[in-house]
Amino acid sequence: MSVSCYIDNPWSKIYFNHQTFPTVQSAKLVHPTMDSLSDGMDTQLIGMKRKFDAMANQGKDETVRHNLLGDFEDAEMTGNFSRLADRSTKEPITFSLSPAQTFTSFAGSPSVTREMNLKDAEITYHKASIIKLENRVALLQREAEQISIEHDKEIAEIKTAKDREVKKASDLKSKLQYVMECEKTARDEVHRLEKELQHQTIESNKKFLNEQKERIEATDKAQQVKMQWMEKEAQLYEKIMSQKQKIGHLQSKLEENLTQSALKKNSSAEIATYRQKVEKLEEALLNEKKKVKDLEFRFAEQEDNIITTKALKADLDLVPALKSEVEKLRQDNEGLRANEQNALLLEEEIRGLKSKLGQIDTLRERNAQLEVENEELKERLTRWEVSDTSGSRRPQSPSSLAMLNQELEVANANLLMSQGEMQSRVNISERRVEHGEAELRRLTSALAVEKNASSQRNDLVKRLKRKMLLLSKERDAYKNLLDSYESEVTVNFEEEKTLQIQRLEAIVNEHKTMAAETEDTIESLSSRLAECQTHLEQAQHQLHSFENPDQESSQQDKEIITSLREQNAVLESELIKTQQERDNLDAKIEQRHLQGDYDPTKTKIIHFLQNPHSLAQKERQEELEKLREDNEKLKKRNQILEENGGMVEGITMQVEENLQQLSPSKEIENLKSQLASAEMRNQRLKEVFSKTSKEFREVCYELTGYRFDIPCANQYRLTSMYAERQKDYLLFQQNSQGEVQLLQTDFSMTFQDAMEKYLKNYKSLPLFLSHITMELFDRQTMSL
Repeated sequence: MSVSCYIDNPWSKIYFNHQTFPTVQSAKLVHPTMDSLSDGMDTQLIGMKRKFDAMANQGKDETVRHNLLGDFEDAEMTGNFSRLADRSTKEPITFSLSPAQTFTSFAGSPSVTREMNLKDAEITYHKASIIKLENRVALLQREAEQISIEHDKEIAEIKTAKDREVKKASDLKSKLQYVMECEKTARDEVHRLEKELQHQTIESNKKFLNEQKERIEATDKAQQVKMQWMEKEAQLYEKIMSQKQKIGHLQSKLEENLTQSALKKNSSAEIATYRQKVEKLEEALLNEKKKVKDLEFRFAEQEDNIITTKALKADLDLVPALKSEVEKLRQDNEGLRANEQNALLLEEEIRGLKSKLGQIDTLRERNAQLEVENEELKERLTRWEVSDTSGSRRPQSPSSLAMLNQELEVANANLLMSQGEMQSRVNISERRVEHGEAELRRLTSALAVEKNASSQRNDLVKRLKRKMLLLSKERDAYKNLLDSYESEVTVNFEEEKTLQIQRLEAIVNEHKTMAAETEDTIESLSSRLAECQTHLEQAQHQLHSFENPDQESSQQDKEIITSLREQNAVLESELIKTQQERDNLDAKIEQRHLQGDYDPTKTKIIHFLQNPHSLAQKERQEELEKLREDNEKLKKRNQILEENGGMVEGITMQVEENLQQLSPSKEIENLKSQLASAEMRNQRLKEVFSKTSKEFREVCYELTGYRFDIPCANQYRLTSMYAERQKDYLLFQQNSQGEVQLLQTDFSMTFQDAMEKYLKNYKSLPLFLSHITMELFDRQTMSL
């Protein structure tokens, strides 16, 4: 068995790859530069081997290396080993201990060079892993600082949000007071309007009663006139009938007279008298016709009067409906009076509750102030009443406590560093174990492949041997044929025989070369198989050596884990305290919610589409609007009747025309409502715009890394998130042509080269801004 020794940078480091040594009685060193060493080194090398065994069993690498170096220095090797050290800084020397007491040199063997390459690769791998871990630690530190910065930003945002909420609460209180004042004025106005409405309803009722009396009297008069007209009509009808009878009688007499005149043509006197009588009768007839026309005209007038009486009768028929409406209005007035009393009672209750609410708010504010003062006093008390760690139980000062805190933080940092180192060691050992296991798996797979290949080659060798037997038999057969040909064939076939013999000999030689090649490949494969087995044994030994320091480091890891568990218990107790404080705060918030307060960011108020209360309010509003319209109509009607002395034709049309013409007060109220709605819309648009603009600026800040501000018109200030000071900003200006130009600042003058490169040569502002971002980021990471 062997011990391979690697000498690096003469006598600075010695690495031994230890395997199980048999009992060694003597040793001999064989090296091209060490032939002159005496046999007196054998006992020293045996002692070195025993110390190396102790090192492998106890894990004391550094002390054994030191002892080995001391043994080599005590030995008289100065001549040859000095030449060995002067020759090269890294020259591999291989020692081997055997029962035959000889050292064999493996300086040029491929296994040692492969192990050296593996060691170098492992060193480079560990260096790369160390660099990677350092980068990861730096990245974690940057992330921790960024998290702390974000935490500070969140605290600042929470404070600003709190201030905003306080301002909003004060604004809401002022608005509430203003709304209460407006409500009070509106109630006073409603009370005044109700009184006016009551007074007007009383007056309208009085006027209505008077009008009703006048209408009754008018109906009575109309009935009397109607009766008189009916009597006159009957008399006139009788007169007309009598006149018609007279006319008929006179016509009959006229006909008789005409007949008589026709019969009595003889007497002219009679004719003249008859003519005179006829003329008189015609005049009387004309007079009677005139009288008939007058009576017909009077009859037509009487029909008009009948129509008017019918209209008056229709109006009289509406009197019961008006009475019912008046009764309904009286009931509504009584309900309004009762509601007014209820409203007054509710107002008194609201005033009492508001006064109580104001007292409760003052008490709450006072309680909050007292709680804050109590917390501050508790913190001061805990600062001054911390007991001394020495056991004196004396109160310490904040400065000493701060120093103690700093010491504890330093100790904690050291513990964290040691924990990180131990974790890195554990990770390295785990990686080594994983690497060894992977190497073991690879070697086992390679061994299986080589076994399969060797079995295939053995089969191939067997087949080739069979072919060789067949070929040898074929050769013997050919020789027998040749012998028979020599005995039988004449001398003319000698050339052909010689050619055939040469061909057969060439075939035999080819088969021989193939057999030799197969034997060589079998030997090489067997040697490779042996090498693989040795590598497998070495990997198993390395794996075993890797597992031993893990067992030793597990004790330290256990101690670190126990300390971390204790810290975890302390943190859990603090977490329980914070959870209790959070529960208390949640209870306070719940109490505020019960009092009517709510968080608009978390709570959303949902209203019913068919809310009974809103529907009742809407119906009440519609009834009030109807009553107001009726009141306006009655007012206009009374006004028109008073202006025209009670006799007006088409009074309803005039009332509608007057109502369509809006009064100035209503126009003012409509304009005020439109103005209020427009102001509310503008306010909401402003709030939405401010919110969206703020969100847009924050998104631009997170994406581009620059905060955009507008100090004045057409100027834009860009501040990087990686800036070291508030004065470090860039200033741009937009001219009338729409071009953006960089203005000179103290911060921009520090990037002259970047301005020359990106602005003058490439004419690209985004490249310039990206360069500044990368430069500031590199500065911060370098400072970290």
